[in-house]
Amino acid sequence: MLPEWKKILIVKLRAIGDVILTTPVFRNLREQFPDAQIDFVVEKPAYPLIQTDKNLNRVFIAPSGKNRTVSRERKFFKEIRREKYDVCIDLFGNPRSALITLFSGAKLRVGYYFRGRKYAYQEKFSSRVSEVHEVEFNLDALRHFNIPIRFKQPEIHINEVDLAAAHSIFEKLYTDDFPVAALNPAGSWPAKKWPLPRFAQLAKMLHEEFHFRFVVLWGPGELAEAQLLAEKIGPVAAVHPETTLSQQAALLALCQLFIGNDTGPMHIAAAVGISTIGLYGPTNARLQSPYGEKARAVFNPDIPCLGCDCLTCPLMDCMNYLTPETVFAAAKDLLEENRRLN
Repeated sequence: MLPEWKKILIVKLRAIGDVILTTPVFRNLREQFPDAQIDFVVEKPAYPLIQTDKNLNRVFIAPSGKNRTVSRERKFFKEIRREKYDVCIDLFGNPRSALITLFSGAKLRVGYYFRGRKYAYQEKFSSRVSEVHEVEFNLDALRHFNIPIRFKQPEIHINEVDLAAAHSIFEKLYTDDFPVAALNPAGSWPAKKWPLPRFAQLAKMLHEEFHFRFVVLWGPGELAEAQLLAEKIGPVAAVHPETTLSQQAALLALCQLFIGNDTGPMHIAAAVGISTIGLYGPTNARLQSPYGEKARAVFNPDIPCLGCDCLTCPLMDCMNYLTPETVFAAAKDLLEENRRLN
């Protein structure tokens, strides 16, 4: 028997990619409970991508870091408890999200069997975090209650203001109508990064074959690296000006192709529906690849330690032995396949 929830709270605190891979949960809940109040708890960095989600009624920002003061914490919990939710579902499963769930005041608290955190939940179910893609892992919470899964594609809802800002940026960067590919050389782990000379070689191949122009993405602390890659590529590459995260999503929506390391922007690109190539080494592509028909994960399967989850590595074989020719072939196949789909 399906539940009859009228007020639902979902908790997924971070990171950007993980939050994006949670969005199919929102849409399936909205499909099943069209009149319900569906709210979400997230930390501030990912908030700009979720605040416009049409399947949500409200997004709470959980205090974190220096903003997690006693007064803000009290206000945060007071606002949540005031809503008197029928159910709170913790899709993050760390001590902080378990605490939020425990003190949410929801009639039913739901979460995974994660070590000591299960104390916070009344309804618990097994985690498949090391077995299936994160989209499926998130949707397991709905399957537990026999809620039909009709949608699996992550999505980002871009507003008109951000789209107008992106168009304005592109008009200043490019004076022709050639297609634009986004490159992301950054990575939250040093071991995730494909070498910049490889990116530059790949860009040359893509420009010669498809006449691509390139926009190099960057976020806080990444500008110098982006500028260096643009210099290596030459005049067909540009670095975008400083943007908000939601404006960067709008920029990606105007591109025809994304190629980059396993990062938040990679998941943003897949979610806005452009052809997306994710480059993988220390992280497991089977579990965390860009999701959807227009997305592919590329890696060197001959590396024995692939998917090691190491933050740093003295050898970096998984990324160093991933050749531009391999990535180019994958991009070419994906572009041709997506043209047929369109």
